This record gives sequence, C-alpha cells and structure tokens, in this order.
Amino acid sequence: MNGPDSRNVCVLAHVDHGKTSLSDGLIASNGIISSRLAGQLRYMDSRDDEQDRGITMKASSIALVYQPEEVAAAGGGAEAASPLRVNLIDSPGHVDFCSEVSSAVRLSDGALLVVDVVEGVCVQTAAVLRQAWDEGVTPLLVLNKMDRLVAELRLSPIEAWGHIKRILGQLNAIAGQFYTADRLGVRELQFSPTRGNVLFASAAHGWAFDLAAFARQYAAKLGLKESTLQRTLTLQRTLWGEYFYQPKTKRVVSSDPSGRLKPMFAEFVLGAVWRVYAAALLEPGARPPHHLPTSPHISPYATQLAKMIGSLGLSVPPQQLNHADGAVAVRAVMSAWLPLARSLLGAVAAHLPSSRAAQAARLPSLCPSLAAQPRTGRVRAAIEACDASESAPLVLYVAKMVYAVGVPGAHEADEFVGFARLFSGTLRPGSGGTGGEGGGEGGGGVVLPIDSLRLYLLMGRELVSAPQASAGSIIGVGGLAGAVRKRGTVDGGAACGTLSSEPDCPPFEPMRLAGAPIATLPTGELVLRACGEVHLERCLHDLRTTFAPGVELAISPPIVPFREGLAPEADGSATAATAGRHALPRPARLPDSAAAALRDGAASFGGGHSCLPPLDLLPAAQAAALRHVSDALDASAIGGGGQLGGGGAGWAGARLLGTGPLDTLLVCSAQAAEAMEVPTSPLARTAGSQLATSLVSGFLLAVAKGPLCDEPMSGARLPAGALPGQLIAAMREACRAAFLRCGTRLLEPVYRCEVQCDQEILGRMYAVLRKRRGEILAEDLREGTDLFLISASLPVVESFGFANDLRKNTSGAAHPQLVFSHYEALPQDPLFVVATEEEQEALDDGDLPTINLARKLMDGVRRRKGLRVEDKVVASATKQRTMSRKR
Repeated sequence: MNGPDSRNVCVLAHVDHGKTSLSDGLIASNGIISSRLAGQLRYMDSRDDEQDRGITMKASSIALVYQPEEVAAAGGGAEAASPLRVNLIDSPGHVDFCSEVSSAVRLSDGALLVVDVVEGVCVQTAAVLRQAWDEGVTPLLVLNKMDRLVAELRLSPIEAWGHIKRILGQLNAIAGQFYTADRLGVRELQFSPTRGNVLFASAAHGWAFDLAAFARQYAAKLGLKESTLQRTLTLQRTLWGEYFYQPKTKRVVSSDPSGRLKPMFAEFVLGAVWRVYAAALLEPGARPPHHLPTSPHISPYATQLAKMIGSLGLSVPPQQLNHADGAVAVRAVMSAWLPLARSLLGAVAAHLPSSRAAQAARLPSLCPSLAAQPRTGRVRAAIEACDASESAPLVLYVAKMVYAVGVPGAHEADEFVGFARLFSGTLRPGSGGTGGEGGGEGGGGVVLPIDSLRLYLLMGRELVSAPQASAGSIIGVGGLAGAVRKRGTVDGGAACGTLSSEPDCPPFEPMRLAGAPIATLPTGELVLRACGEVHLERCLHDLRTTFAPGVELAISPPIVPFREGLAPEADGSATAATAGRHALPRPARLPDSAAAALRDGAASFGGGHSCLPPLDLLPAAQAAALRHVSDALDASAIGGGGQLGGGGAGWAGARLLGTGPLDTLLVCSAQAAEAMEVPTSPLARTAGSQLATSLVSGFLLAVAKGPLCDEPMSGARLPAGALPGQLIAAMREACRAAFLRCGTRLLEPVYRCEVQCDQEILGRMYAVLRKRRGEILAEDLREGTDLFLISASLPVVESFGFANDLRKNTSGAAHPQLVFSHYEALPQDPLFVVATEEEQEALDDGDLPTINLARKLMDGVRRRKGLRVEDKVVASATKQRTMSRKR
C-alpha cells in the first residue's frame, strides 16, 4: 500500500450518467456503507444542495483498499497478492463545475470514463475525454446502465450489441481527434473490449464485467485445448467482433454463410445477462417491470433463478431471491455473479498505471519547463521516479482549498484543508524543517514550518488524521491557511529551492478554466466570477450561509461580457493630431479565417508587442503562428495587394506591429517601418522604435475599450501607412474615431445548448427556445430509443432562468447543458437613428425592428459603467401639462 504503487483514479462523465452511484458501489466493497444503499446514498455528495439537486458540485476523494485475486507462486500453486490502495476522486458532471473536474484530473493518473449506454456520448463526455488527454491521464471506459437496454428499451442481445458498437465508434472517433501518432501508438487510440479497457456495468444493480470475466467462465466449457491462460486470452479476443461459435464442430469462425449463428458477444455474454433479467422482469409474456408478482410466497421467477444460481455456483439469500420486487432478485443474483467492485477495481489494478509509472510519463506534459532546466535535474529525477525516500526533495501540489469547518475529523484550527498530491519525498509533521510555498496563487514564497502542518486521509465526508504521507499519495493538508489562498506548490525549501521559481509550470500554476472567483474592479466593486448559473447560485449560497452569515449583501444582476467589432462593410478612416503629429488609421474587419488563426496563436504572440522582428528572427512558435495568420489574410486584407510578410505592391515585407488581446491586429508597410526606423532585432532601440511603441500602445488602448460601451474590440485590423510618428493619446483617439466612422457592431456571447428529450415535449421545448432568441442547429434521434438530441444556440443574456423555465414547461423532462460557443455580432447598428422618410416608412411597415436590441444592450452596459446615455428623462411630468381648456 505504498504511495508509489497506489492508483489515483478520478471518475469522469456527463451529468446523470451514474458516476456517484458507481462510486457508492466501490465504497460499499470496503464496508464503509451498506451494499443495499449503494446507488441511493450518494455518499460522496456531502453537501445538502448536492443531495437536493441530485448532482455533484464538488470533487471529493476517498481512499479504498483492493485485495487482488491470488497470483501464481514461483514454485507452483498460488499466493495472496498484496493489497492495493486506490484513491478514488468523484468529480462533477455538470458543465458549470468544470474547474472541479480540472482539479480532479490534475491529481489523478487514471480515469473511469462513465457513459450512459442509452444516452450515449454527450457534450460533457467529449469535454472530459479531452481533459484526460490534455493531462496525460489513461482512461478506462465504463458503459453504465446496461440494465436499461433490456428492462426499458427491450432490445434483443443482437440489437444491444449493435447499439454498443455505435457508441464505441463515436468514442473512438472523438479520441482519434485528440490522440496523435507521435504521442501514442495506434492500438492505444481505441477503446476496445478485447484490450480490457472497456467494462459493462449497471451501478444501480451492482454488477460489472469485462470480456476476461466471461472468457474465464467459458474457456473450459467450450473445450478449448490450449493452456488455461492461453485459451482464456484466445476466447477473450473472439468474444468481441464478427466471431461465431459452431456447436457441432466446437469451433470459432469469423464468418457465418448460413446467417443462423449469432455473434459470440451477443450469444454468450449479453445472452447470459438477458436471461437473468428475462426470468425476473420480463417473463412470463414479456410483462413490463411494473407488472411484477406480489405474492408473499415463492415468486414465479424464483424457481428459474434458482436453477441459474445452481449452475453458476452462487449463494443468494432466499429472502432476496423470493422478494416480491423482481428488481431486488435481479440485483441479488447479478451482484453475486459479477460483483461491481471486483470487476472495476481489478481493471483499475490491471490497466491503469501506478503513481510511479504515471509520473514519469506525465511530467513532460505537466511541466515542460522543468525538463528543460538543467538546474532542476535532481527535482525532475525525484518526480519521475516518484521517490518516497527521506532524502528526496519534497514537492507537494495543492489543487484547491476545501472548507473544513464542521467536517468530522478536522482539527479545530483548520478552517481550510488543502486537497493535495505529494509528487516526491515523504511528508512527516514533527520531523522538523521548513517548506516554501510558491509558483501558485496567494503564496509568493511564504516559509512554512513542517511541524505546523497536519495530514489527513481524505475519506469522502470525513477526514482521518494521518502520521505521514509518501510520494504518490493524495492527502489533505492542514495548516496552509494564509500561505495558499486557492492553489499552489509546497516544496522542501533548500532541497528544492529552484522549483518554486517556475511560474509557467502547469502543475504549479494549473489551468484556470473559470478564472479567479472574485475580482475587484477599478471602481471598487467586487465581482464574483462563475462558469454558469448553477455555479453562481452555489457560490452565492456559500457566501450567504457559510462565509458571511448575517451580512447583508447587495447583489447586482448578472454581468455578461460583450465585445465590440466592425461591420462587414467597414471601410473608413479618421485623423487625430497632437504636436504636429498626425495619425491616419484605416480600420477594417479582419477575415474570419485570419481571426481564428490569430486566436489559435494567441499563446505564441502574447499580445502588446512593440513591432516584432522579421519572421526569420522570430522564435519558432511565434514564426509558425505568424505564418498561419499571414496565410489566412488575402490580398485585400491589408489593403496593399500582398500578404503579411510576403510580396505585393507597397506591402512587400509588411511587419506586424502589435496584437491586441482579442484577435485584433496592427500591421504596417515596409515603407512605414523604414520611416519609423523599426528595429530588425529585439535588442535594437532607436528613436523611431519609440514612435512604434507609442503607436502600439495607442492601438492597445483603443481596442481594450471600444467606442460603443468600453468593451474590448474583436476581429479588427488596422493597417498603418507611412506615418511620421504619433503619440499614444492621438493614436487612441484616432482609432476610436475610425472605428465609429467604419460602423461598429455589438458582439454578444452565445452558448451552445444541448437538450435531450422525447418526442412528446419537443414542441414545448422549441417554444421556450424561440422565446429566448434560440436557434436550432441540429436535431438527431438516438438510434434504438425515442430520445431526441437537440443542439441549439442561445444568447448568454437570455440564459438566466432558462433551465428552470424549460423544466417548468416540460414537467421536468428536459435538462439543458450550456457550453460557451462563440461571440456573434448583432445585426442592428447600435447607433442607428431614423433620419429619413424612407427609414421611417420602413419602420412603420415592419421592415425595421421596432426595438433596437443592440442599442438596448449597449445602453445597459454604459449605465453599469457610469457612461453617458442618451435617454429622454422627464424631470417633472406635472409641470409639463397644461391646465387650460381650449374653447
């Protein structure tokens, strides 16, 4: 049970696909909860709102012990294998809590990817699979809710086999987009039952299996003549795919010319499971599950189940076998035949890497800069080897801080406990020494005495004090309050002094999917940032009830970030002057392909450059990104008939002066660069380069706050001609004036909305979407079911209250998943004012909208920011009326 040999596993899935129920089954195997309550207790959901809503909101961990089956001894016979420790992390499935999923994946080496076999691949399934790939985590696929195929959909074994193959095909297609041949081999790209990385389960009924389980059972019965191990492996390969068994010849063949044979998976695997369900739930007359016998005596299906139990050599209590509810009998038989925990934990031990093996493979992706620093060689070697010796440097990564007040087992001094993983070394409070916190948030080199730390074993709803922790362990760490605010790294001080100076190292500065939770605006307002409406509700609930009880809070309506862009036909210029210097920018809209290329290369550009050198002098990453942008710009994109960095009249050797924060671009011609004495290397500094710096600074100020409502500009390009020089203020005002003259548009954020529902409520669901300016993108029918998967776009400003409105109109039968998609320009001109008779007639005839939505949204943002709004305000209505009567 040493840390380096343990398994750190997270559970990933779409919402309501059965993650927490699956975790209950694994927890019950350790006797922590009753097996009868597994799937109903939701042990890992410790918050009241999690139990009320039925969804997981916080990632939580629990330490389990798995006793593997006997292994072959050297002298023949068998000997007991040593127990294995499995740190299981249950993560949320709702898209609003993706930051919790990120923390769980960062701490794990393997993942159980749970997929509802009826609903199939959903939007969050692909998202969590992408996260697992980004972090180098090995996935193990669990097709859950197999019981629904027979009990609800009434599929035959062959139909169910075809349905499962389609789901595996979709998952492999998604995985094929992520995995590349230079990272993994072809065999590792696919989920395949023959490789053992696909399991079939029913968490509600407590059973699971892989092909190896049935191969061991059927190998001897089918009379295969190879050795025990060899015949098991041979049969395992033929239990999936187009293989058929001929009873007369007792041979497995790859084709069936007669067409009478069934595939071996449908006949021997699904057929056996289907017979148990048919005996208890469908027989006689294939009655539905709610027409079950209610006799207190021996149930009609008990005799048939008893025969199956006898042939399988199982032991099932008679009171469960004779239960009036057939589902209870099925659960008893299936959990005794194919135990959930034994199958899943066995697959975890066999197919997921240990901490020692995983850290060596994941380190290049987790911390690329660490591998490139020669001075960190000792630390790198210790992390790669998962060195748990006393002399190894101490490296502890804290993924998040967990509120621990009122948690059983927590020390009274620990208001927050760090949810952490030890990458190397052994942490033993009381041994003396100090540790330094750095590289994360809220620390900045704080020195911590090791004696002040307290270690906990994370056990779901409670904490258990631990004397020490070794490398590879997932633990709770108390005593970090004031040193680690949200996340960070604790290293061993002098032994690992250089590690805390790596600010770009992902394990020590992790992905920030949701950003910081609270930010302070220049106006002094506190802004609470959230990933979605459900996340925001949970944060406000915690703020009111836990962190600031009794404090009266003034909460504003939700703030939606907008963008400003240029009209498609934008073309114009403006001039601003100061101290004899003139700025004459000609902005235009950036082509969509170039904007996309600029967004893709944002990490390489960084933003705010003061004139990049030529391509041949740039680093490889920046040069590749710049060439991508150059290829996306056509001859008219810059205005001179040539591409960026290429040929063309007047624009040969055009130079990139600066990139704004949101796909905005500032370029200048070669003549302008020569006139401003733009340096050809980053080290050169001239008076002309100072003018270029002013030019870039003015451009950045202009695109940071657009002319409409001080929102950032997006998708704008600004070619600069031969300029003698400008100051920052002149350039800023010229850019803003040019943007207004070209015609500006307000860009609103748009969600991609996915709703799964049946045909009966499609009309009501469409009505709710239309009322909120939703647009249907796709409508797909799940094969073998009556469920429709609707993909739509929904403006973020219309999404507040959408989930509750949809549930109310569909009687709770539809639940949306909202994921940010893109920014979309509103068609109306926010500055449009009726000025001609033709426009007034068009407005009266209905050709123009009576309400300018873009103007309404723009004015709302301007009011919030305290900017001037052109409203007609009636100061005193009574003084404007006349009391005289016309005669």
